[in-house]
Amino acid sequence: MSESCSSTIDHLGTYGYGTFQDNTRELARLNFQAKVAWPIERAMLGRHGLTPQSRVLDVACGTGEVTCRIAAVLKSGSVLGVELNDSLLNIARERAIDTSGKNVAFRKGNVYSLNRTDKFDFAYARFLFQHLNRPLTALRSIRNTVRPGGRVLLVDVDDRDLVCVPGNSEFSDFLADAARYQKQNGGNRMIGRALPELARQAGFCDIREQIVQFDSDQLGLDQFLELTTSFKLEQFAPKARAQAEQRLSAVIAQLRSKQSRLQVDIHCVSGARAHA
Repeated sequence: MSESCSSTIDHLGTYGYGTFQDNTRELARLNFQAKVAWPIERAMLGRHGLTPQSRVLDVACGTGEVTCRIAAVLKSGSVLGVELNDSLLNIARERAIDTSGKNVAFRKGNVYSLNRTDKFDFAYARFLFQHLNRPLTALRSIRNTVRPGGRVLLVDVDDRDLVCVPGNSEFSDFLADAARYQKQNGGNRMIGRALPELARQAGFCDIREQIVQFDSDQLGLDQFLELTTSFKLEQFAPKARAQAEQRLSAVIAQLRSKQSRLQVDIHCVSGARAHA
């Protein structure tokens, strides 16, 4: 997520669809990400407590692609997608109409101030917490939307677990610089490994941890880089963007010539809201 300056940190975090240099490309990336990950994601959701009867909250649902896929596997359950970005929210609402989803709805909302009167069985936040400057506040807000005994699942990345084989120092340096700029804007590309402790601090019990791995052998090098790396250019300050693009192009050329293999660990952590 990449929206600029103080309003970003307070509201949308370090991501802001609509401000990208190529929003069409970013939309394609989001949709491809949802599609390619869904078979694994569906199994992962079940492992962490989703049932066909669940009433689900999808926090920062983006384009609604995953929200609608969740709705399709529910029987008597339903899903509400919450999104603050108006452009993405409009796309999600159109998607629900196109798919005739009767058990799915979308609403504008901020993760820091979710409606506490709604009570869900299961809440889901994917690739959101890396963009937040107040992750504990956000997680407590999500916790307050689930019933006692209900579960919250967080899925996110940690750039320490995005690796290149054989090692490539230029690739590592690019990742580090992108992470530094994101941190300056209030985000945290190292959030993945911190999720279990974050869940404990937020008061969850029965915490479950899972690592899901993707690699460039599965997706192809170019698709893998598009999903995991190229969009990081949006984190660089405008004055550093052109040089960052040149660096990344050179790195990608190296990776291709050396037939490098890239892999990433996705951190999946869930916890139950304790009974009073």
